[in-house]
Amino acid sequence: MLFRSWLAHVYCSPERESRVLIDFSLGPIPVLEGQGDMAAVLPGLCKIMESFLEGWKSFMYEKRLQHFYLNYYTAEQLVYLCTELGQGMPSQDALMMLSFLKHNCTERDVLRVSGSELPPSSRQAISDFQVMLDGEKDLTAQLECIWDCYMNNMGSLLPNCLDIDTLGGWLKSLAGWESEQVTRDFPRDLLYVGQPNLITCPRSEVLASALAIYMNSPNQPLPTFDEVLLCTPQTTAEQVGLFLRRCFIPCSGGEKIYTMLYADELSYDVSCRAEDLFQHLQHYNSTYRLIILCNCEREHSYIPSVFSQYKVHMIPQRPLAEIQRYLQHHYRVAQPSSSAASVFKDNMCVGIVSSKRAGVGKMSHAKWDLLSVKNEWGSPCQVSCPSHKHLVKKNDSDYSQWSEVRAVRAVCRTQASLEMVCLANPTSVSFC
Repeated sequence: MLFRSWLAHVYCSPERESRVLIDFSLGPIPVLEGQGDMAAVLPGLCKIMESFLEGWKSFMYEKRLQHFYLNYYTAEQLVYLCTELGQGMPSQDALMMLSFLKHNCTERDVLRVSGSELPPSSRQAISDFQVMLDGEKDLTAQLECIWDCYMNNMGSLLPNCLDIDTLGGWLKSLAGWESEQVTRDFPRDLLYVGQPNLITCPRSEVLASALAIYMNSPNQPLPTFDEVLLCTPQTTAEQVGLFLRRCFIPCSGGEKIYTMLYADELSYDVSCRAEDLFQHLQHYNSTYRLIILCNCEREHSYIPSVFSQYKVHMIPQRPLAEIQRYLQHHYRVAQPSSSAASVFKDNMCVGIVSSKRAGVGKMSHAKWDLLSVKNEWGSPCQVSCPSHKHLVKKNDSDYSQWSEVRAVRAVCRTQASLEMVCLANPTSVSFC
């Protein structure tokens, strides 16, 4: 956050004096100036910046271990939350992000948590900083002085921004006010606690196998992003790192099952960094519950190879009808009178429109459903998502073919939203 808006101007023309001007665009920090031979000044500047980066990585590594709920957010999201919450009036986007921890988080919740834990005072730190900075003439020494002040008291240089410790405390308080705690039953007869469980199966069965695991706790909510990581070649090391930290760092909030899907598709670099982080984190928790699901045709990939000693030789399975009943239980809206789901079959908030061939009216059906929502609840918002080319089995007995899918979401201005999945090719209409 300290270097988020900084600018460095380097003047090395032989027609004028060589110098470097550094502007942090922060009120307490004046414009810094360095003079001399740029061939010597610039390497020193780069070296000190690299040391700051390494120091920040180590700092955040420790803070993510110390504050569990920081691991729900990426670095960019943490910067955003620190800025929004530090200003006292969080935006709707910030409240939505906080709702991952406290359901339907409101401004009142933020005001309540801000009153219970105040950021450290920065007045004395500012005066000490000014004295120290005035006593330094060398550019690198001035940068070190700024960095030390920032690391010791972030609020001293960023007065309208929360420091990481305060944010971690606020997130913990918000999560503590959540009334529902997820506690899942773990199939100990098949899988092992305190070690990774590698399961390989055909790619088309990965999702069904994951559902079979979570179906051991039918009354618990469906798993969300904090428990399940859907891996692709574009998945970043940061995303995998946050997932592993949520898995390994002890937390008092329930007992969850952490599952990596399609882990064989991670890039080589991300896989290496994931293995390294796993080796560092596994010592923090002896009762973690981690499942890695991979395509059996890609067992030569990095992740399946590294964790091959933990391979489970049984694949979790449930009958299709039982999986459908499980999903129906969770996708049915309890109070349809106050939800857009009231216009759909069996009050479901998720449906599937599918067909054996193209051009039989799938989009028309979706449009009629959207029109029904509009007439019932007002103007809905329709969002089209690109196809991921995952295969979905038809539950209609007349059609057993597999089809590519694309998602269409209709979000109503009510207490609930509708999500529909329409098949790109090919339909008869059915809802799960």
